[in-house]
Amino acid sequence: MKIDQPITTIEAATSYIRSAADVFSLLQPVLLATPFPHRNREHVWTISLDSANKVLHIELVTMGSVNRAMVEPMELFSTPLQKRAVKLIVAHNHPGGLLRPSPADRSMAGELNRLGRELKVPVVDHVIITEEGYYSFAEQGQMTEIPRKEIMHAAMEVSTTSFRRIKRKRMTRRRFV
Repeated sequence: MKIDQPITTIEAATSYIRSAADVFSLLQPVLLATPFPHRNREHVWTISLDSANKVLHIELVTMGSVNRAMVEPMELFSTPLQKRAVKLIVAHNHPGGLLRPSPADRSMAGELNRLGRELKVPVVDHVIITEEGYYSFAEQGQMTEIPRKEIMHAAMEVSTTSFRRIKRKRMTRRRFV
């Protein structure tokens, strides 16, 4: 490996994740060891877990700029699905050292939480890591499940809206044919 190449996967022999502190202790040394050209950029990592929270795989999903990283859901969920993970932890660093999540961080955590539920690989935590510490969305109570009733209500709204669109399209076709 060249000196300017970042680490993209980590071998975690029989590691278990019990808390965000475990995520921090696992990833912080890697982020600090990252070669200089990449150290001041945001990195987004996934930690794939089995049902007992045993680490199946750890992967660098994307590397962004100094203050943001773009994440494609397909890239983020691809490896955990291939590894047959039943849970997922997303972690990213803040090179500037700020532990407080930005509005974009909150939005991304919410969207990934929703997608994980749909794919049956729930995102159980989203951890922000700096040299001094970490911020855990789960520990702050921000990774809670949406009650089943609300999910069903949202699904009914989508189904009804879709049905109306289909019906409207059929009626429109009849007028112009």
